Amino acid sequence: MIARRSLSPLTVLACAIAVCAHVGVVHAQDADARAQSRARFERGVQLLADAAYADAVRELEAARSLYPTASIHFNLGLAYRGTGRARDAIDSFERFLAAVGSTGDPARVEEVNRYLRTLRSTLARLRIQVSPSDAQVSIDGQPAAVGAAEIALDPGRHVIVATAREHAELRREVELAPGSSTTEVLALERVSTRGTLVLDVTPEDAAVSLDGAPRGAGDQQIELDPGAYTLAVSAGGRDVTRAFSIAAGERLGLSLEVPQGGEDLTWLWVVLGVVAVGAAAGVTAAVLYEPDVQAPLMPNLGVVVTELGAR
Repeated sequence: MIARRSLSPLTVLACAIAVCAHVGVVHAQDADARAQSRARFERGVQLLADAAYADAVRELEAARSLYPTASIHFNLGLAYRGTGRARDAIDSFERFLAAVGSTGDPARVEEVNRYLRTLRSTLARLRIQVSPSDAQVSIDGQPAAVGAAEIALDPGRHVIVATAREHAELRREVELAPGSSTTEVLALERVSTRGTLVLDVTPEDAAVSLDGAPRGAGDQQIELDPGAYTLAVSAGGRDVTRAFSIAAGERLGLSLEVPQGGEDLTWLWVVLGVVAVGAAAGVTAAVLYEPDVQAPLMPNLGVVVTELGAR
């Protein structure tokens, strides 16, 4: 059994002093926060009386962050209301009602409830339907729910952004009227993460291999991951090989001809152009032909009142 050791009187005294010191620090910090909050609150109330609503919001928000009171919530609700921020005004007025509870001045409480009824009636309601269903949607930079649920927003202009893997980002601006109810349907366009090789070979029965792996014979279209490859076309015991690179979403056309009989094996590969998926027409074309010169040439062608009495 472990023997219990009692604390000496000096130890108890030291602990008591430490606790008192800590409480004193907390009280001092609390008094300082109250003083700073009072100063910002008074500036905010003056700005509110001058109808400088945006500046009043700034001062009253700072006062609330330092030491929130029912007076601050009430006046901040008025400031938000003055700037057209209906949702924030509703939140502040609801905080005021929660703070005063059943002890609030009945006339003031009724005033706040009138504000709330009016503000709620002005909110616009937006429902978003999006495909694919796993897309992420934001409104004015904030995550938003999608589906059957309606989103309450301040009337005015809003920016909706939807994103999904392997799909192009969709950005849409909407103008919502006070009290309106709107549904926005967002359909994201799928973007290929692979490239497409369109191969034209001569003769038609020439065998094709890609990085040494057989790919059948003749003309074909091949989906490829982005990267560099080596293509080989064989016919009549002769081979033509060419290295190429392909990017995501690129459609690259290559035309290769294997020489027959005693024809010269010196060939020129000319890249005529690259056309990404979504272009109006065409593929990148690469043509092999027999040159008149002996030395091969490989050209590399190619982005924002008044204070309540009790605080």
